[in-house]
This record gives sequence, C-alpha cells and structure tokens, in this order.
Amino acid sequence: MSVALKKRRAIHSGYTFAVETPQYTQKVLDAMAEARKISRDNNIRGYDTM
Repeated sequence: MSVALKKRRAIHSGYTFAVETPQYTQKVLDAMAEARKISRDNNIRGYDTM
C-alpha cells in the first residue's frame, strides 16, 4: 500500500473516502416524521404478513 493511501486512510478513520453525514431537506424530514408517527399508531390498518 502506498504512503499516500495510508495517509488518506488515517485521515478518514480507515476509509479511503470521506464519510459525510447526509443533509436532508425539510420535506424529507417531514416525511420521515410522518412515517415514524404512522408506524407507532396502533389505530392505522396495516398488514401483518406479506
């Protein structure tokens, strides 16, 4: 392994690429909150098996 690759891996905690936290739009955050709310609501009909 080359010295440059070793340095790059050391910078990014062992990965050879930068690991970034995704930045979600407000629309996506609202959809995730709604999905979480629906998944916890026992009054909403759903399927037990597929």
